[in-house]
Amino acid sequence: MKDLITTIGALMLLMMFVIQFANNQAIATRILAADHYADMYEGGSIETMEECIDKIASCFGCKREDVYMNENEAEYIIKAPIKNVIACAGFLGIDQSQNEAQYTYIGEVG
Repeated sequence: MKDLITTIGALMLLMMFVIQFANNQAIATRILAADHYADMYEGGSIETMEECIDKIASCFGCKREDVYMNENEAEYIIKAPIKNVIACAGFLGIDQSQNEAQYTYIGEVG
């Protein structure tokens, strides 16, 4: 019985690593997609800031209002929240408000 309980506990911990790896891959894919849309804005394929904000908000699954984009004569800055950075945050006792990061992209106005 002791071995069964130990095995179940070990499997739960090992599954955490597998789930976190999959989550890291998903986050990396979202970041690459957002970088692609930011590059498209820089290259002129995306015409307006509003269209770029919509596409980046769809990448990260956040509201349009959560995405910040500012442009001046030399550069533009895009910021968006990345939520659920740690896949098993509830299991580890991490609060949802602490389980996020921020995407930041600085590009040159072409």
